[in-house]
Amino acid sequence: MSSAHPATCPNCGHALQPDHRFCPACGQATHLHRIDGHYLTHEAVHYFTHADRGIFLLLASLVRQPGIAARQCLAGQRKKYFPPLTFFLLGAAIMVFMSKWIGKPGGEALQSVKAALQNPALSPAQKQELLVAKRSMEAADFTAQYANFVNMLATPVLVIWMYLFYRRQRLNFTEHLVANLYFVGFTSLGYSLLFVPVFHFVKDGSSLYVFLLLLYFVFEIGYRSISYYQLFPELKGKGGGWRCILASICSTVFWFILSFTAVGMYVLFGG
Repeated sequence: MSSAHPATCPNCGHALQPDHRFCPACGQATHLHRIDGHYLTHEAVHYFTHADRGIFLLLASLVRQPGIAARQCLAGQRKKYFPPLTFFLLGAAIMVFMSKWIGKPGGEALQSVKAALQNPALSPAQKQELLVAKRSMEAADFTAQYANFVNMLATPVLVIWMYLFYRRQRLNFTEHLVANLYFVGFTSLGYSLLFVPVFHFVKDGSSLYVFLLLLYFVFEIGYRSISYYQLFPELKGKGGGWRCILASICSTVFWFILSFTAVGMYVLFGG
């Protein structure tokens, strides 16, 4: 790519002046570099670490003041923070990667159950027991492989509850959804990086496994409660903290009942 200053913007064709570093019409840089390996590396590093919207700035904000970060984004400071949908999808992708890389492999057990089902000597009771085991493994495998899809499905369901609970706080449903893209994205990262590696070494169904699962739910509920308490400063001093905890508990229980019912119906009656 030539280093000479172009007369018109290569992107939109707008006329440029010699002192223009960026196109006044579309904002693209006037001096472009040839696309090569260095260009891609630079763009990737720049996208994730740029000072006014880097992911590390967002992560620091979501650790210290998640509700304030979401409130500032909703109020118009959108260039300051990493895009909420991109962050949410990144968190879901890391969850899938960690679950497949570190999570317990269940393929061999599932294949052995499928092979056992081919035995013609099985009694109806034995066959039903194996079918339930097969569906349970398939449900667990689906959750691990498609955690991003499950997360995307769970988030609007949780948001419906939070929107109804905080309907007097004058945020519309989409604004609640954007705030929760940050909150859920962060808890997904926490689960992926802190809990998945530990679950790898813990026996399923053991008391330690149950304790860790409960610990994660406490983390998720607590984080959402703090986030909403910061999101709505008018809740301070009016029992708002307990209200946020109650709303977060109810939303988690609502999703748990809904998902548990769906999985249970598949395990018991699925094809």
